[in-house]
Amino acid sequence: TTTFAPASVGGQVTCTQPGHAGWCIGDAVLNLTAAEEIPGHWISGIESDKYGLLCATNTSAPTCAWTFPEGDNSINFWALSSYGDTSHLSFASARVDHTLPNIALTKTGTNGNAGWYTSAVELNITASDFTSGLALLEYSLDGSAWISGPSLTLADGVYALTVRATDNAGNVTTYSE
Repeated sequence: TTTFAPASVGGQVTCTQPGHAGWCIGDAVLNLTAAEEIPGHWISGIESDKYGLLCATNTSAPTCAWTFPEGDNSINFWALSSYGDTSHLSFASARVDHTLPNIALTKTGTNGNAGWYTSAVELNITASDFTSGLALLEYSLDGSAWISGPSLTLADGVYALTVRATDNAGNVTTYSE
C-alpha cells in the first residue's frame, strides 16, 4: 500500500510599496504555490473563503499570483485536487490603501467684488480617508512651518495657503490656494 500526502498549498504576501503601520500603499500580491503528489492527478484550483476562486490551474505543482483588494484583508485559502481532496487551510492577510485622503475647504466671510472679501475670512479645513483613516491634517500659510488644525481666520491681505492631509497608511494629499 502506498500512502500519499494530501494536496498542499502555501502563499507569500508581497507589498509593492510599503506604507506606514503595516499598510501597503501599492499592490499587495499573494504568491501561491500548491502541489498534488498523487500520480495522474493535479491541482484544479486554489479557492478562498471570501473571494472564491483565486486561480484556476491544471498542473500538479502550480504557481499563481492574486492581488488583494483595497482594505484590511484576511483570507483562508486551500487547493482543490482532481483526486477529490483538498489541502489543509492556509491563511494570508494584507492591509492595502492606495487611495489618497480627501481635502475640503470652506470659506466664511462677507463677499465683496471680484473674489475679494470685505471682512475677515474663516477657513474650515476637513479631510477624510475611508480605508486606513486620517492621521494628520495640517496647513502652511505663506510658506510658514506646518500647523496642525482644522481652522484659521485671515485678516486683510493676500495669502498663499497649502493644506496637507496624511492617512494612516502614509498616503498624502496636498491642496494649494
